[in-house]
Amino acid sequence: MEDGFAIRVAADIYGKKYNREYVFPVVPLIAELINVVEAQYDAIGRANRPPGFPDIPFQAQTFQWFDELQNVWIDLYSAQQITSGVQLFCFQPESRWHSEVQEGIPEAPNVITWVSADGSGRRREGTDSGIPPSYSEKLRSTFAELDTGNKGSLIYNDLANGLMRCTMQLISTTPEELFLSADVDEDGHISFEEWVTFAITPSNLDLINSIYFRFKDNWNHRRIGASDQLADLAMKDVTRRGQEIAREVAWTQHRNQAQARYEEAKLEASLMRQIASEASEREQETYEALYGSLSPPSFDDSFTK
Repeated sequence: MEDGFAIRVAADIYGKKYNREYVFPVVPLIAELINVVEAQYDAIGRANRPPGFPDIPFQAQTFQWFDELQNVWIDLYSAQQITSGVQLFCFQPESRWHSEVQEGIPEAPNVITWVSADGSGRRREGTDSGIPPSYSEKLRSTFAELDTGNKGSLIYNDLANGLMRCTMQLISTTPEELFLSADVDEDGHISFEEWVTFAITPSNLDLINSIYFRFKDNWNHRRIGASDQLADLAMKDVTRRGQEIAREVAWTQHRNQAQARYEEAKLEASLMRQIASEASEREQETYEALYGSLSPPSFDDSFTK
C-alpha cells in the first residue's frame, strides 16, 4: 500500500461489483470522498453500460463502512469514522435500471485514481446513447485528442495539458510518472504503439476511460455552448426584428391617423365651402326678392344724385 491515507470504495455497476482504492494525504472530507468516487465510477459506468440501457450519471447517495471487529456494515455519516485501509460501499439511488446488495465485493486492483480538479465529481448530463464505444476506439480517440499539432506522438506537455483540460488531478501518481511509464524507449515521445501498450495495461483502463469521457463531455459542452450562442444570436435577431416591426406598425398607425385627420379636415373644408356657397345663394335670392334684378346702387351713385 502506498504512503498516505488509503480508502477502498466498492460499488455496483449494472449488476457487477467493482472495488477501487484511493490514497489521500490526510483523512478526506465526505465531500472530497464523493468527488473522487463519483468522478471515477461515472467513467466506469459509462464504459460498461449495456446496450439499450440509458446513460445515468453515477451518483453517490450514501456510504457504509465495514467494521471488521464486529463483522457488520455501518452507515457512514462523518469523516471521523474513516480509518486508513477501511472498506466502504457506495450506494446509488434505486431505480428500475439499478438495484444492489452488499455481496461478492472483489479485491481492489492497483489502478490509477484521480479527482476532479474543479471540485465536482461530475458536471454532465446523460448524453451517451446506443452501443458504448469499443476500448480500441477510445484509446485511438484519446491519443488523437491529446496529440496537439497532429505530430503522431505525444510529448509530456500533451499529456499534462490534456489532464488539465479534462480537469483531472491524479491522486495515486503524477503526470511525470505516468509519462515515463508510457515512454518505453525513453526518447521523450509516446508513439501510438507505446500508447496502445500503456492503455491496455489493466491499471490504466480506468484512466483511459475517464480521459475519453471527459474529452467527450468537453466536446458536448462546446457544442451545446455553440448552440446556445446561435440560439442567443437568433433570439437577438428575433428581438431586433420584432422591434423593427413594432416601429413599422407604430409608424403605420401614426401615418394612418394623420391621413384620417387630413381627410376629416378636407371633408370639413369642403362642407364649409358648400355652406358658404349656399349662404351666398340665399343672400342673392333675398336681394333679388327685395330689389328685383337691378344691382344695388353704390354709395358714390347715391351721393351724387
